[in-house]
Amino acid sequence: CTILASVTGKVVAIEKRPSIYGGVCDHIIIETAGEDSYFRMPEISEEDETPEKILKRIYECGIVNNDGVPLYQKLTIEEGEKIDAIVVNACTDEPYLNSTIAMLNTLPNEVIKGIEYLVKCVGINVVKIAVTNKTFNELGEFMSVLNNYNGLIKFEISKVGDRYPIGDEDELVYCLKKKKLKKGQTSNKAGLIVLDATCCFEITQAMTSGYCGEYKLITVVGGGLNFNEQKNYWVKVGTTIGEILNQTRQGVSDNVTKIVVGGPMRGLAVSGLDCSITKTTKGVIFMSGMESALNLESACIGCGKCVEVCPKKLLPYKLDELSQNEEYAMAKKFGAEYCTKCGCCSFVCPAKRHLVQRIVYAKDVIEGRGGERL
Repeated sequence: CTILASVTGKVVAIEKRPSIYGGVCDHIIIETAGEDSYFRMPEISEEDETPEKILKRIYECGIVNNDGVPLYQKLTIEEGEKIDAIVVNACTDEPYLNSTIAMLNTLPNEVIKGIEYLVKCVGINVVKIAVTNKTFNELGEFMSVLNNYNGLIKFEISKVGDRYPIGDEDELVYCLKKKKLKKGQTSNKAGLIVLDATCCFEITQAMTSGYCGEYKLITVVGGGLNFNEQKNYWVKVGTTIGEILNQTRQGVSDNVTKIVVGGPMRGLAVSGLDCSITKTTKGVIFMSGMESALNLESACIGCGKCVEVCPKKLLPYKLDELSQNEEYAMAKKFGAEYCTKCGCCSFVCPAKRHLVQRIVYAKDVIEGRGGERL
């Protein structure tokens, strides 16, 4: 996937730094140079908006879905695949994180324009907007604009309930098509192209401005009265957690004892303020000393609750043990790659074990994405 810098400057180093996904990984260090100047790709006229050119622009701008998969891969239809509909995932089922809702309500025309480009790209004019019941009730502004749409796209609002983790791609596919995806299969195999709603806005940026992705809309939680302030901010990709803390939470940094990148269910605690947000970051949670103390883990008591709630029927307690012992080959045999990072196991664990965090780390190592140990 294309790598685009979010600032203008000079590359001065490539060095190992803490990753928000655990361990350390390579970071490109850029020395900024005053005001930013953007490289804009040539404008594509409406007459030249062919599927090939739209897909190429998406590739050139490096648009990434929130599951980390480059968008152009999702839009590349293989021979024999029959696509019935595009599914725009507007399910924000992770507690506290509402940046997707904020984007849809404040930039509805840009999102819908991006969907029109998608339709031109793949040649499918049936678009399902997947929402939870809760999300649907919060999308007043977006729904108002959508109801007044008079174009050629056939929009459908698909309410999928509030059962967590309904926002996962495989869960959406099962809900909409009653088909279960096998390991390694994409939604294309079930006749659907599922992508995050925020990608639609980025497509519009790429097509109309010739660049995109330098800013990410994230939800920042923590601080304020009772340490529960919640706001959405546009933040440059590559910004450190420390800078986000300084710019958004003045006066409370001394009380922050734990920082989680992501939501309370899937998020990972970071090792320091030098970690940087990426294109898939949806939120940052700053926790106080009291909140951190409530999450101290203890030894597994063998209750089996994590097994009962796992949507993939895995053994989270066993994968936790294997990850701690760095037995990644054995973790693969126990199905770590099938983990969807939903966090249900950690949520119900009475011992407050950091199950999902360790399983996710093992999964990333197995799939070649894991950072080195600190």
